[in-house]
Amino acid sequence: MALIVKIGANLRDFDRQMRRVTREISYLGNKLQGVGKQLTTKVTLPILGIGAASTKLGMEFEKSMSEVSAVTGATGEEFDKLEKLAREMGSKTSKSASEAADAIKYMGLAGWDTSQIMKGLEPVLRLSEAGNIDLGRASDLVTDSMSALGLTTEELRTYLDQMAQTSRKSNTNIDQLAEAMIVAGGTLKNLNVPLDEANALFGILANRGKKGSEAGNSLNSILINLTSGAGQAGKAMEELGLSAFDSNGKFKGIGNVLKELKEKLSGLTEEQKKYLSCYDRWKNSNRYIKRLTRWCRKRI
Repeated sequence: MALIVKIGANLRDFDRQMRRVTREISYLGNKLQGVGKQLTTKVTLPILGIGAASTKLGMEFEKSMSEVSAVTGATGEEFDKLEKLAREMGSKTSKSASEAADAIKYMGLAGWDTSQIMKGLEPVLRLSEAGNIDLGRASDLVTDSMSALGLTTEELRTYLDQMAQTSRKSNTNIDQLAEAMIVAGGTLKNLNVPLDEANALFGILANRGKKGSEAGNSLNSILINLTSGAGQAGKAMEELGLSAFDSNGKFKGIGNVLKELKEKLSGLTEEQKKYLSCYDRWKNSNRYIKRLTRWCRKRI
C-alpha cells in the first residue's frame, strides 16, 4: 500500500513537471515566432527592398549606357572606357553612375568624341555640384557655350574656373553666365575677345540687372555698335575719328574702345554733342561705359 501511494505521488509530481515544461516550451515557441516576424519586417523585407532598388538602379544605368552607345557610336574598348568612367564618377562625386552616363550622352550629342568626354566629364560634374545645376542641364550649357565661343576641351578647366570666379564676385550664377555666353559667343569669338574679358563684361552687366540671354543680347548690341561701322553708331564713331580696330585690323578690345570713346566725348562741348549722330544712345549707355572704363583702367 505504501508503495502504491509513493508511486502515485511520484506520478503526480511528474505530471506537474511535464505541464510546466510544456508551458515553457509553448512560451518559448511564441517568443521565437515573434522574433521571426520581427526579422521578416525589420531585416528580411528591407534587404529585399535594397535588392529591388539596386536592380532598378542597375537597369537605369544599363539603359543610360545603351543610349551613350547609340549617340557616341562607341563600341568595344571605347565603350568600356566610358562605362568605367561613369561608374567611377558615380562613386567619387555626389552624382550617380546613371547621371554621369546621361552627361556623357549629352556630350556625345554635342559632337564630343571619347577622348574629349574622358577629359571633360569630371569638370562638368564638379560644375554641376558647385552651381547646384541639374547634370544634364550643366552638360548642355557647357557644350553649347564652348561651341559658341569656339573653345576646345583643352580650355575647359580654365573656362569653368573663370565662370565660377565670376559667379562668386558678381550678381549672377553659372547657369546665367553660360546662357549669356551661348547668345554672345559667336560675336566674342569673331572679335577674339579673351575669356577673362568676356566674364568681366558679363559680371558688370549682371550687377546692372542684365543676366543670362538678356546680358548676351546687350553685349552683342554693344559690340556690334562699336565694330560694325554701320548705322548711326558707325557714323558717330567716324565723326569722332574713333575705330574699334587697330592698324592691323585687330579688335582693340571693348575696354580700350570704350576708354577712347569716353575720352573723345569728354573733349566735346555740350553744343557739339547735340550734333553728334547717336549721342543720345551713347549717353543712355553711359552707366555701362563708366563701369566698363573703370574695369579697363585696372587692366591697362
